[in-house]
Amino acid sequence: MLLDEALDLILSHAKVSGRQELPLADCFGRVCCRDNHANHPLPGYDQSTRDGYA
Repeated sequence: MLLDEALDLILSHAKVSGRQELPLADCFGRVCCRDNHANHPLPGYDQSTRDGYA
């Protein structure tokens, strides 16, 4: 199957809906259409020293 054929097949079965603004708790199983950022840094302390991030 060619890439274009596969894409057409997928898009023919995909359900496209409009945007909805929902509380985060109601978003399980949904796809986000924009970036989300925390209002506060979580955790509230520097954790990289514990996780070994370099």
